[in-house]
Amino acid sequence: MQNHNFFLEGSKDSWLETIGKIGAQADFTDHFSAQLQVLVEGTHGDADTVTAVGQDGANVELELANLTYKKIFDLPLAVTLGRQNLFYGDGFLVWDGYYDRKAVWVGPITSFNAAKISVTPGRLTLDLFFASTIIEYLSFEVLLGDLAIIAGDRNLWGINGNLKTETFGEWDLAVFIKDDKSALKSDTTALSLRGTYETSTEVALTITGEIVGEWGTTMVRDHSLAATEQSRQSLGGHLDGTVTFKAVKFSPYLKVRYAYFPGDDPDTAGTNEAFDPMFYGWQGWGTWFVGSINSFNLTNTNERALMLEAGFSPTQTTTLQAQYYDFWLDREVTPNAGKEWAEEIDLIFNWFPNEYFFAGMELGWTRPKGAAKAHPGFGTKNTTEVVAWVGVQF
Repeated sequence: MQNHNFFLEGSKDSWLETIGKIGAQADFTDHFSAQLQVLVEGTHGDADTVTAVGQDGANVELELANLTYKKIFDLPLAVTLGRQNLFYGDGFLVWDGYYDRKAVWVGPITSFNAAKISVTPGRLTLDLFFASTIIEYLSFEVLLGDLAIIAGDRNLWGINGNLKTETFGEWDLAVFIKDDKSALKSDTTALSLRGTYETSTEVALTITGEIVGEWGTTMVRDHSLAATEQSRQSLGGHLDGTVTFKAVKFSPYLKVRYAYFPGDDPDTAGTNEAFDPMFYGWQGWGTWFVGSINSFNLTNTNERALMLEAGFSPTQTTTLQAQYYDFWLDREVTPNAGKEWAEEIDLIFNWFPNEYFFAGMELGWTRPKGAAKAHPGFGTKNTTEVVAWVGVQF
């Protein structure tokens, strides 16, 4: 259940999302397995139009349906065909291949129609895949220009190598190639290097980062459709640091993150430096819908964000998180309005008393700054948000 408004306006939106999932996974032999899952999702109330999700109604979708042939020739080789989830790194570029029409928050579909070959010799995993979006995917690359949401089919080719080491952490090197059949025609090649390292001390330090270079062509120029094709040249990424006090009661932790999604430089004719967010998904609060309220205002392009987070476990069955965000634009959009966009505070509570039941609540608040207030498509109001959820799984 949600109660909030987007775009920093004075309106109020409230709606209820419900989902039900049923599925099965079977191993027919040592070599063949199958996965099937169906999702029923519904929305009741005043769903916000910026998400392009319909209001009252229900939808039935085949979420997963795939076959896997593994241990081919008794080698660490597997092929998976059909509707499947693709998740690389922490979902910074590739995670979500489906734009949900109903339940956006409580149980979003993330699968692609895909063919994947996986090779896993020892600590190395190498994936080679082709994927396509299941329905017309929505892109928000022009959102800060005219509030448009461009739909269209998109295909993705990729190769991802993951290496887990004993002493030097976990590393990924990937190339993703997107073929955009929408009006944006944002055909992007992304080269990504990701790394995670955690110390083995009682006060553990975890460092995670990703740097992404992007090249290609697009019809987007300064958040608007251009008359001529632009050359994309962008470099973005993020860096996170987390300190966890493992030996302290309640296991408290502190986290800081800096995320950088470049914007287009209007002084470079024929070139677009704006970051293409590709198929980013939602792993947890702030990853990679940065913030909660502002994640639908700033959509991982022309954005810089600093996040400070603290959390702990008051009991063995509860967690409590507090997040503070400072958002600003990479490139000024409205003349003389500056780059400072907004600040946001989110409080998140989770309760999972057993393996079958879970519940929680999120409280959010944001205050727009100069760039948001001056933008003709956004408002000047402080915005609050209440999200509550409850579920049963078995």
